[in-house]
Amino acid sequence: MGKSIITYTIIGIIVIMLSIGGFAYYTATGSPTTKAFLNIFKGDVQADKGNGYAAATDGQELALNDRVKTMQESEAAVVLQESVIINLEPETEVYIKDLSEKNIRVAQNSGTTWNKFTGLTGVQELSIETPTTVATVRGTFFGVKMDEILAGESGVEVTYQGEKYNLKEGQKTVIKEGKLTIEEMTAEDWAEVKAQMQKTIESLKILRMKEVEKHPILAQQMKSKYQITDEIIKEQLEKADRGEYDLNEVIQKSPVKIASVYKIKEFTEKIIEINKKIKEIQ
Repeated sequence: MGKSIITYTIIGIIVIMLSIGGFAYYTATGSPTTKAFLNIFKGDVQADKGNGYAAATDGQELALNDRVKTMQESEAAVVLQESVIINLEPETEVYIKDLSEKNIRVAQNSGTTWNKFTGLTGVQELSIETPTTVATVRGTFFGVKMDEILAGESGVEVTYQGEKYNLKEGQKTVIKEGKLTIEEMTAEDWAEVKAQMQKTIESLKILRMKEVEKHPILAQQMKSKYQITDEIIKEQLEKADRGEYDLNEVIQKSPVKIASVYKIKEFTEKIIEINKKIKEIQ
């Protein structure tokens, strides 16, 4: 399995045939951003799109003002602007308040979320609002509970009763008897961080494959032309996620530079980054 194959499995699978031109070329090279969708990891997840809660489906698209809640023993992720990944623990409810391309706001009414801000598609800021606090970030991983906010990475700004607190990596805010204190995260907290980072990786992999799904005919053409199977794709992507390939070199070998090529590269780089972070956590 040479580097020419990895070129076509990581990015080349969606590179257009050079003979395709005109409208077909334009259609094939586009990569419209999915504003919001739902990943269901397990259990019963419901969504309210304005007419009350109903059973949600894996991959279901969401929109501004939609609500999502997980039931007992259920887990899901809400992905916003292909840049923000919000993992919902069991018995958690969130509400999409602002879905702009620059600033995203989500209200968390109950439960626990773990949030990754990737900043991949131009989103500049994410705010998670509970009834008592607002956590604002510009690129980090953090957890939000009803009485705690945990910084798995630095750069979390917490607002409580008009006061702002900046958390460093490994710190958390705790609200007890109406007062906010800053404490160090425990070993149990870090174990949660590692588990949730792994779930975030799964959502990034789904985002990556959605890029291929945006070009189904061309993807099939490339698979047929280069005799690439789904198993080969999976194997090579796993190697890429472990950092075994120079992604910049892969990009250079691509015969055509299209939006999806760069998105796949960026999603893969984030996976590599998070895998590295997981290994660093004791």
